Amino acid sequence: MTLVQISLSRAHKVAERLKTRATECFTEAQSLSRPQSVNGTTGDTQVARLKAQGTRALELLAQGETYTRALAALRARIGRENEARGINAMLAELDGVNRILAQKKAVLEQAKDDGITPDELVAYKPLTGERSLMMGITVRVLSTEARDSLAADVAALQKQAFSLSDRIAEANAQRMSVEMDDVLAAEVIG
Repeated sequence: MTLVQISLSRAHKVAERLKTRATECFTEAQSLSRPQSVNGTTGDTQVARLKAQGTRALELLAQGETYTRALAALRARIGRENEARGINAMLAELDGVNRILAQKKAVLEQAKDDGITPDELVAYKPLTGERSLMMGITVRVLSTEARDSLAADVAALQKQAFSLSDRIAEANAQRMSVEMDDVLAAEVIG
């Protein structure tokens, strides 16, 4: 077993590599384990090749299991590190901030500053002089003050999201110890 020091961010990348390798092994093992259609026999060579194919399928299955067990152990370690560093809580907070930010941005984008205010509508004089013929007038429903306040909220939320993202990145950059099989470590960590 090898003990390596890697950042939490890198641990996520290693986990992806382990997952990819496990999937590749299982996929190839499935493919190799399918019954083969044979037209006649060419002798001992063909029999040996078919047996070797079955053996290779089982080897790949075992190798995939090794990758999967290492992945499970690494993910558990990542989970403990996330909790210890407060990353889970920061991610939850960031998700909430981003949701509110998106909602306020959407309202702000819809609340354009064109048109007249509701108060101006009462005093509006149509060109024809006939109020019942008044058509196509754009009336903004949020006051300039409300829009400015909403824009200030959006800016503050964006700043908060950036700050949280930076704190998460800093926490992910911290190193942690990971124990892994020597062969696996050489393959997926480098």
